[in-house]
Amino acid sequence: GTGSACRRAEPGSREGSPGGLEMGAEMVQAPSIESTTSPGPAAVTEDDIAATAAEAAYETVMVDGRVVSSVQSAPRPHSRIGATPSDIYIEVDLAAGAVSSDSVPGMRRQTSGSTAPLSSGYLSVGAVLGSKYVLSQLFFNMVGSFAGPVFCFWIIFGVLSTGPYAWNDPAVIGPIIGSPFVSAVLCPFLAPLGLPEAKKWGLGFGKVNPLAAERWSCLFPFLGRHPAWRHALLRHLVMGLEVGFVYWPIAILIARFALGLEIRPWTQIFSGATYCVLLAVPNTMLGMLSLAVEPHLARAESGLSCHHNPIIRFVKRFGWCIVLQW
Repeated sequence: GTGSACRRAEPGSREGSPGGLEMGAEMVQAPSIESTTSPGPAAVTEDDIAATAAEAAYETVMVDGRVVSSVQSAPRPHSRIGATPSDIYIEVDLAAGAVSSDSVPGMRRQTSGSTAPLSSGYLSVGAVLGSKYVLSQLFFNMVGSFAGPVFCFWIIFGVLSTGPYAWNDPAVIGPIIGSPFVSAVLCPFLAPLGLPEAKKWGLGFGKVNPLAAERWSCLFPFLGRHPAWRHALLRHLVMGLEVGFVYWPIAILIARFALGLEIRPWTQIFSGATYCVLLAVPNTMLGMLSLAVEPHLARAESGLSCHHNPIIRFVKRFGWCIVLQW
């Protein structure tokens, strides 16, 4: 007949039967035009698709021209039983990126209704902000934002000057204007210090897809993908400026109508420290989010020391935190 030349033997047939020899002769004497006829769809078993999808993809992150991380991710192809051979090429393309649509003539890319992540290992913005590592950083920064300013403001307003201060005095307006910038730089400054331990202990902190973070770049431009944002100091200063636009009018109104026309030194000290604690919340959350966006996280992890001596390890990591600002 005109069927496929690669026909499988039926379970009840015998390979040694004369009918089998006659069939073989017919296959040999078949006209050459049959070789140009495209075969019908060949059934593919589930084991064939599983074996094709088992090839893992590798995600490599390049920072400053060198590889800093190579993560193996298990593909998740959307396979089905009875797929055609062209579907097998599509499964390999989606799983490991080994075959492109141009390398297989006549191949049609088929996608499923579900949207797969661009790369495994990415966390959502909400998962990063709600992770244990970010919450621990927030608690540490809120405590430090109260203890540190109380000591500094006591030196400035309790020792170097005596007060009282008017609500529009430079000694009052100055800390209101400058505190958002100082808080934005210091709150996420030591965040990279414990990244290896956070990953080891499973504290939930990880990388964020740049495309997911870019959705918020209209409000927070430092979450964008411009090369200038690789400098942490620039990201933090822009972050402090945006936070200041929200906090400045509120703080000035509180100083004018809540603290009175004349502010005593200890009132100035504790109100300033409380102001810094409130600034630590957005500055820590946004600073940690900007750190988690690739390739910032890969660059931060690439220079962290794992020295066996804890003192040397801390000193090297602290120095690397300074380098990351530039």
